[in-house]
Amino acid sequence: EAERSKPAPKRKRQAEEEIALLRTENVALRQSKAISDRDRRDLFEQLQKAERRAKGKEQAFGMVNDMLAAYPDEFDALLNKSRAKNSAPSFKSHGNDRGGK
Repeated sequence: EAERSKPAPKRKRQAEEEIALLRTENVALRQSKAISDRDRRDLFEQLQKAERRAKGKEQAFGMVNDMLAAYPDEFDALLNKSRAKNSAPSFKSHGNDRGGK
């Protein structure tokens, strides 16, 4: 709005300088807009991924709740078995044990 209220340049050289300045500003604004658009697109994609992950976690939570409600004893046994398996250290031979020296 302030640009429109400025008087028109009286000399050709002034007009050319102003045109060059405006073109430079225009390029800078286009670059800034392109960066903002990319950032906005990236954030939107991150939001969609987070929402999909959250939906998957909610579904898994619902399934576990259903299993727990329907089969509480079996669920506890399975949970204990899983915890025991995960806590037991595994001793795997790497094949380079020569049995002594």
